[in-house]
Amino acid sequence: MRVLFFLLFPALLSAQTVLTKDTTYQTNANGKFYNVREVEYSNGESSVVTTLVGDTATVLENALQRMISEGTRMANDAREVSRFDNIINRMVQEANFILASTGRDVLDTLTAKYSGALLIDGWSILDTLERDIAFNVSANGQLRYLITGFQARNAAIFANTMRLTNYKSTGTNLDLYKATNGNWFSLDGRIKVRFPGNPDSISNKANRSAAPPPAEPAAPSTTKKRIKKQ
Repeated sequence: MRVLFFLLFPALLSAQTVLTKDTTYQTNANGKFYNVREVEYSNGESSVVTTLVGDTATVLENALQRMISEGTRMANDAREVSRFDNIINRMVQEANFILASTGRDVLDTLTAKYSGALLIDGWSILDTLERDIAFNVSANGQLRYLITGFQARNAAIFANTMRLTNYKSTGTNLDLYKATNGNWFSLDGRIKVRFPGNPDSISNKANRSAAPPPAEPAAPSTTKKRIKKQ
């Protein structure tokens, strides 16, 4: 038992130690540049590691190559992102084809699997101003959304991607993507759908109109056709 205790003792101490600071910055002295990393722990331990980067020419070359790499990467990512709208269109078309051909609905299965958190009351949407938004699922398994001041519309969810059809009656669809904290955002980051209590959530405003609470989800239908109204 004593041997086991001594083996576990370092692990117990480590489990009680929390990283409180981890900062990296660059400095220069006598014509040379250094990367400096400062680390501090809750038990008072700390360390400073200084690494030589090189002279001015090296720093400039590193910055040049990094910017070339980032610029190329962003252009490649942007080309991929520019195809997202068409990819979502194709997925919707494929789902409609399968429904018409087999009577089985892919979208209601996706809705039942991924819309659970959306059906909780309290979501809000922010673009030019903040409004409440509520989601529910129809008896046919169709995901619907209602923004205060606008008519209820259809939505489609594909795991961590969601499309709001005819957003705010503009005739244009809004595609949203799920963040790691559970909130949703548009590609340009200008429109956000957030739940109170999530990190970076929209603060509740006293004058915000409450949307009707979402209905409980119905069991997904595999034979009924979806509601086609927009």
